[in-house]
Amino acid sequence: MPLFRRNVRRKCGLLTGVVSERRGKWEIFWIAESTRYEPRQFSAASLTEVADQATTAALVKYMTGSYVPDAELQFAIYPWDYGRDAPMYDISGGPGEFRARDIQGSDREIAAESLEGLVVALSAEPSGSVAMLRWVRPFAALSPVETWRND
Repeated sequence: MPLFRRNVRRKCGLLTGVVSERRGKWEIFWIAESTRYEPRQFSAASLTEVADQATTAALVKYMTGSYVPDAELQFAIYPWDYGRDAPMYDISGGPGEFRARDIQGSDREIAAESLEGLVVALSAEPSGSVAMLRWVRPFAALSPVETWRND
């Protein structure tokens, strides 16, 4: 047991990737309890590509043992400027069967085969062109439970 608490390594419980489209590319930056938990920023040609690469980068960090066992990876996806009091849609499912439901009161639901399809479907919803998407994924569901431990 360390004499002073400063030597105790805290683990992270939530890693958020903030994704937005800019000049034809999808960019991501990270928010965590400390920058040591954050993968590097990058961009990709498509929303699916940035989400896939970001998930891989986050899993690499997760498997170092820097996150608590029940940590979550969250993507906050802004296809356009988010409007004040605009809807927020929670994503569920996966490739071929994505769904997103408004969690701010209307409970409206959209569906598409891809993340890009969700963005198109969202744009057709009331206030959809100023809404955001949120995708919360437990790390344990993204990789075998045994791989997160690095004691």
